[in-house]
Amino acid sequence: MVGHAVRAMYMASAMADLALELDDSGLKRACEALWRDVTTAQIYVTAGLGPKESNEGFTEPYDLPNETAYAETCASVALVFWAQRMLHLDLDGTYADVMERALYNGPSAACRAKARTISTPIRSRAEVSISAGRGTSAPAAR
Repeated sequence: MVGHAVRAMYMASAMADLALELDDSGLKRACEALWRDVTTAQIYVTAGLGPKESNEGFTEPYDLPNETAYAETCASVALVFWAQRMLHLDLDGTYADVMERALYNGPSAACRAKARTISTPIRSRAEVSISAGRGTSAPAAR
């Protein structure tokens, strides 16, 4: 998969919709090939997508740095959409597993109080932690 992560996930969702609607086995195989690429070489353990802020998307396979992970929440939501469509194409539990991982790690991380960012890095460089429910910063515990 290449390009902008959110747009790529929406394109893949549309491809899966068409494959199902048209009963197109070639398009289904293309969706499955893209799925294998994304889930084996382009995805963080949290189901985050897109390591670079510069293009908000995919770079090289296995380019998954922790500190600079862009992993935009929008891409996680779009991945949930694609996984759901793939699950309709083929009742394979791996689609549901990725859907669940993306749902619980992407949008939920952005739902904290007063969150102003849409990216969810795997490792933070900040020395602060968010107080539960208040959205205030406090020194990180060591």
